Amino acid sequence: MDRKQLGSETAKSGFANERDVRDKFNQWQNDKDAQNWLQIIMRLI
Repeated sequence: MDRKQLGSETAKSGFANERDVRDKFNQWQNDKDAQNWLQIIMRLI
């Protein structure tokens, strides 16, 4: 895999991860990970 292809795959994986995190936060009422993240965020504020 050349550098250009590696960079493209890295970016695609990053965007997929962001979508997964967004979906978890959108379902925070039913998602334990999102609930834990929100508790941590609230302690930092």
